[in-house]
Amino acid sequence: MTIPLNEIIGMPAYSRYYPMPPALLSRHAKFHFVYFHADPLAIDRILPECVTQIDQGICVAIGISIPWSAN
Repeated sequence: MTIPLNEIIGMPAYSRYYPMPPALLSRHAKFHFVYFHADPLAIDRILPECVTQIDQGICVAIGISIPWSAN
């Protein structure tokens, strides 16, 4: 089971996040990545239909802190 694209709110699957260059996007951005393994059947239940998972069940959770951004 997958999530149909028309039910995804806030996911710009077909539009870019950033303006055309030259642009100053952000300053002092901090990223945090957590890699983990999950049950492939559980992953398949929450992925949108446009995303295909790999067999190993490898996942990543990403956090970002941006104190200043032009957008």
